[in-house]
Amino acid sequence: MVCYEVFDLVDIYQLWRENVPHFSGLKDKLKQIFETGPLLVNLERADKVNTLKSRNDAFSAIIAGRLLEAQLDVVQVESVEKTTRRLVLIPIAPLN
Repeated sequence: MVCYEVFDLVDIYQLWRENVPHFSGLKDKLKQIFETGPLLVNLERADKVNTLKSRNDAFSAIIAGRLLEAQLDVVQVESVEKTTRRLVLIPIAPLN
């Protein structure tokens, strides 16, 4: 189990090493994930919110990285927007 969990760290590095410059602030966000929470499940404490949040954020980073790896466009990871391309939202009139 520990070996599998360590691969999450390796995955995040490999998935984001080339793409992190396209997301302003994501490098700091990933750094925060590793600094504030445990790296292994058995070190999590349900009574401490930060430990669960860090692993949840890491999961989001892995999923977004896998989508990028599959050549899908990711416009935001957590609260960090992609800086090389902006998503334009067009308002649609409500249906009556």
